[in-house]
Amino acid sequence: MTPAECLERIRAYTQQHPELREAHHFLFDLPITEKRDPVDVLVMGINPGESPSDFDICDPVAEESSAYDFHERDGAGRDHIPWHRHARTILRGTVAVQTEAFFWSSEKSGAKFRARFGTPIERSPHLKFCTEMNTALIAHHQPKVVVAVGLAMECWLPGRFGLRYVDTRFTSDGDSRVIECFTDGTRPWLLTKHWTGAWLSEGEKKLIQQEIRAHLGNG
Repeated sequence: MTPAECLERIRAYTQQHPELREAHHFLFDLPITEKRDPVDVLVMGINPGESPSDFDICDPVAEESSAYDFHERDGAGRDHIPWHRHARTILRGTVAVQTEAFFWSSEKSGAKFRARFGTPIERSPHLKFCTEMNTALIAHHQPKVVVAVGLAMECWLPGRFGLRYVDTRFTSDGDSRVIECFTDGTRPWLLTKHWTGAWLSEGEKKLIQQEIRAHLGNG
């Protein structure tokens, strides 16, 4: 299944579920870097963030995708988004695309997620569909490494994708757990601390960069 075919299915699936139509946008197969092929790294977030200002840019349900990115087409561009700036810095020198474990946006992934979608994210009935589409996306792009951003996913993401635990990476002083290393039998998966804002120190950021580059053969 191609990304374009997946996007058609995601659009149709969204329209079938009223709670998903409450989201401002969904995110799938979004280029992070200007060059698109071949993909080195597939980045998987928990689910897209959302702010009230998104609704000022365009009406729901919008897309952040390879087909249409509302920030670029209707807004001020991706460089105004802190997440995007952090990702471009960490992934400098690679070709990367982004997806989400859960495609549809919410202001936060805790109580506000539950209020909109009816369950905690790890118990959402929509995760099965998202996993199917993400599995097809990985099969299409054949990335050298998948980087899942947010250690909060460690209790449920590995089971969804049949991952096997390999190792844990700490900072040099041993005080901070930064990366949980897994494999799907074909490629490494790195489950990392979240990349945005004060949650990630310079030392932790450097460790993530080094681990990604090591798996790409240029560490």
